Amino acid sequence: MNPSEYVLLSRRVITPEGMREAGVVVRGGVIADIIRPGDVRADVSVEDCGDCIVMPGLVENHVHLKGPGRTDF
Repeated sequence: MNPSEYVLLSRRVITPEGMREAGVVVRGGVIADIIRPGDVRADVSVEDCGDCIVMPGLVENHVHLKGPGRTDF
């Protein structure tokens, strides 16, 4: 196995085409591809995120996703 490559699986991955079940391939710390779950290679580590929303490429540079006083997180 290549430790610098892994796949994040989720039933809710946000893509340019909308939300869908997918695998996000991360290689060397960079998003390399978005694939169908059945296309994951057997030699790659997989992290199953279940129903968690995965938003590849989201960079939060100002918007406060978890602002002060929020207790529902």
